[in-house]
Amino acid sequence: MSPNGAKKQFLNTGKVFLRALAKDLGLQETRVRANAGGIGVSGDCTLMGMWHTNGLYVNLSQFCSGGDSVLLYRAIRHSKDYTGGYNIFLTLRELAEMDYTDLLFKLAALREEDTHERAA
Repeated sequence: MSPNGAKKQFLNTGKVFLRALAKDLGLQETRVRANAGGIGVSGDCTLMGMWHTNGLYVNLSQFCSGGDSVLLYRAIRHSKDYTGGYNIFLTLRELAEMDYTDLLFKLAALREEDTHERAA
């Protein structure tokens, strides 16, 4: 498979995974997108979705230089919140050690938490 084929496969698989994740988490107003990036990167896939009062941002990226793939997630307040709560990272190794249900519980925990500081 050519490098461009591998990138395309990663981005397509990432989008399918994020759409399924959004459905399984009960997210509404979801937006899934892929960014191919340049020739030296694998690109990334992003999910932004809302529950009733807050939401979730998830980003999948893969390092071309042999580093570990990463899933980044954080809480968001609205569908255009690009800074959100604290970034939380899971490496490919950490993801391999948990099953899908564990991942769902970990991400769904942000639904219950108020991870944003309130202005005084």
